[in-house]
Amino acid sequence: MDNMIYLYGLIPAAEADKQSLPPMRGFDGEGSLYTLPINDITAVVCELDPNDYAEESIEEKINNDLEWLQKKAFHHHEALTALYKNYTVIP
Repeated sequence: MDNMIYLYGLIPAAEADKQSLPPMRGFDGEGSLYTLPINDITAVVCELDPNDYAEESIEEKINNDLEWLQKKAFHHHEALTALYKNYTVIP
């Protein structure tokens, strides 16, 4: 199975063209964030392993591992905070 894509938010393509994305680690802590242009907007995403982030795996972790959930929520918040410094973001 192909990798999954985790969406952080959308930014105007004109803003993405003016300033490149700062280097940031992805949701899994291994990959990096990157952009996908879609007409007049640009998606800020990272790739995830579908075996580690399948719906059943996520549900299990959400229900039984609050430390994991807190870490992932904090990562998402920090990534958006960094993006807000340079772009107009629709989370």
